[in-house]
Amino acid sequence: MNLLAGWLPSSQTVLDFLHAVFLGIIAHLYLDLLFKGYMFSGIGGDDSPKQKFEDTVNSVRWLSHVTRLPKNLGENQSLKKADEWHRLLTIMPILLWVCWKDEHDRISNVTPPIPPNAKTRPTHSRNCKSIYFAILLLCAGVRILASCKISMSQAQIGQDFLTQYNRKMQELGVDLTINNHLSTHFAKFIKLFGPVYGWWLFAFEQFNGMFERVNTNGHDGGCMELTLMWHWVQCHLIYEYLLALPPEAHSKEREYVERVIKSEGHSQ
Repeated sequence: MNLLAGWLPSSQTVLDFLHAVFLGIIAHLYLDLLFKGYMFSGIGGDDSPKQKFEDTVNSVRWLSHVTRLPKNLGENQSLKKADEWHRLLTIMPILLWVCWKDEHDRISNVTPPIPPNAKTRPTHSRNCKSIYFAILLLCAGVRILASCKISMSQAQIGQDFLTQYNRKMQELGVDLTINNHLSTHFAKFIKLFGPVYGWWLFAFEQFNGMFERVNTNGHDGGCMELTLMWHWVQCHLIYEYLLALPPEAHSKEREYVERVIKSEGHSQ
């Protein structure tokens, strides 16, 4: 493949921000470093860092159009959607401060206790202050790079923050993934294709979700594809029918068509 003319996937293929950062770096940080690293101790009951974590997440009041987070994140840390990881990163600085602060409202150079029944013992550093500083770099970098409008100087700053985050993770002895390396190239992609807001895969993932909810009865031999096509065309024809109703159409007729559209929308 390397002999093919123009075969330059590293420079001609865009890296998806959704999978590399939200489902990659952020999920790895929470699942492998914070939770598997026992950074939220359950010692202390209702006043434990683990309980504070869950209570703080549940107390956040999101805007009506924003994806909500599950209520039991203290027990079940597996988030399914990239948008959920995105929202979790948004509140991460405050969330970790609430969990790790001392009596002086400062994050000290301490390590949470490891449960005596822990199956594995982390080998990386578990210093709260060092990890918190590294996570602030990640939050700043993602916030800048995910902006709807961005200049190349801003993109480079965001890129530098992600690079510093990766270096801090290495200093702490945390095993990194391929996504940490790939994230050091986003400034180049922003220069080639514009803000990541315009080419990340949120819209495509939403369409995939719509198709997954169409009842195909598991038929193969082309029947599944045909069912998806029928469903897609039906939705568009119903909507076009509503738009094409003449001005003198009865209000009951409009009301009925709108009910059909809403019913189809809720079922999807």
